[in-house]
Amino acid sequence: YEKDILLDTGGGITKALDLISSDPFFIFNSDTNRVDYKRDYLTKMLDYWNAKKMDFLLLLYPVEKAKKYFKNGDFNLSNMNLVTRGKKNVSRNYIYTGICLASQFQFNNNLGRVYSINELWDNSIEKSKLYGIVFNGDWLHVGSPEEIIYAEKKLEINNLNLRIL
Repeated sequence: YEKDILLDTGGGITKALDLISSDPFFIFNSDTNRVDYKRDYLTKMLDYWNAKKMDFLLLLYPVEKAKKYFKNGDFNLSNMNLVTRGKKNVSRNYIYTGICLASQFQFNNNLGRVYSINELWDNSIEKSKLYGIVFNGDWLHVGSPEEIIYAEKKLEINNLNLRIL
């Protein structure tokens, strides 16, 4: 869908809005996998969604539970489930899992613009409209060969016998 110019996450989603029929809608990153076990977190996110309060709802994972993930956390989370970035040089306790529930309205008026979804998230943080819930299953980042090997072994141990392509 991005043929002439890479539009980044925000620009790509904005361009694809005419293909999306639901509101809110899910956004999935392709470099992560999750195992919900007995809890369906997508349904939990839909149940938690409140269009009057939220622009976005992120599925977050505690940094201390992440294995073979060598980056810092992305966000902090209040006891009211409001997401913040925190100050520079302050640890961030949660990783964005790559799953987001979003309102289509947030992408309006941006057609043709190259921009990151982080720009919209930062605007939502300023308005106290970026929310998150914590994922308690297994979250596996697969952005490097080492992470893919670890994820495949983890999935095999859990008898899921899945390969990451």
